[in-house]
Amino acid sequence: MEGALEIIMIVIALLGTLATLSCLRHAGRINSEISRKLVHTFMGTVILSFPWLFKDLTSIIVLCVLITGILFTIRYHSRLRSLFGIALHDIDRRSWGDIYFPISVTMVFWISDNDPVLFGIPILLMTFADSAAALTGKDQSPQKKLLSNSKTNKGSVGFFVVGSLVTSIWLLFFSNLGAWHLILTAALVSMITMLVERIATRGLDNLFVPLTASVLLPLYISSFVSEMLIQFLVIGACIGTGHAFRKFISPKISCASILVIYVLWLIACALMTS
Repeated sequence: MEGALEIIMIVIALLGTLATLSCLRHAGRINSEISRKLVHTFMGTVILSFPWLFKDLTSIIVLCVLITGILFTIRYHSRLRSLFGIALHDIDRRSWGDIYFPISVTMVFWISDNDPVLFGIPILLMTFADSAAALTGKDQSPQKKLLSNSKTNKGSVGFFVVGSLVTSIWLLFFSNLGAWHLILTAALVSMITMLVERIATRGLDNLFVPLTASVLLPLYISSFVSEMLIQFLVIGACIGTGHAFRKFISPKISCASILVIYVLWLIACALMTS
């Protein structure tokens, strides 16, 4: 099968990473959150090469099935969990993010049609922006947490800043967008996926953050700069208003409402221009 060698190498890389970080966890060298995000970041960086490694969806589906099966086995087999799974599962909260990760990669590859921009940016957001949200937000006091006992203001700011930065860099190298178009594309996709990350629980951000970016990116790339600027200002104002009234409206409901309004806005614009 085409891509068989690459699939084997990626599986070996995953198992090697899990084994190494699990050993470090057993030795007390790193904490559980750092361990999870190192797996997240390393494998996400490897995944960025998929548009150049694989030419067809079949290879990605085979890889997804293999990795999902491996991760399920590690999750429920006590011996394998001790050898490989401590790097992922030694946490207090319940999460299925490791299972959603390969599924979302497969779906993004299919949606992007092997385009480096449309594939790379969703993976970058899932890999680096999501990790930044977890690591920058973990020390904030519970009184400042907006959505749940695991989501924070600092985490969302970290997501937006890192997401905007990595998206801008990727677009700079792999697209021909003008400066303002590039900046607004990076800012908008990071802002909307930041809201998605805020309301996602139990690892669902690993699924919905990249899928949201995959759907929105073609729209932003083909939009006028003026339209994108209006969207950015309006969504930013809505986020600011929701934060100002956080004592009266649940911030989780506020973020979800902004996303619903934005989707309806996009649908209305599509209907008017069709």
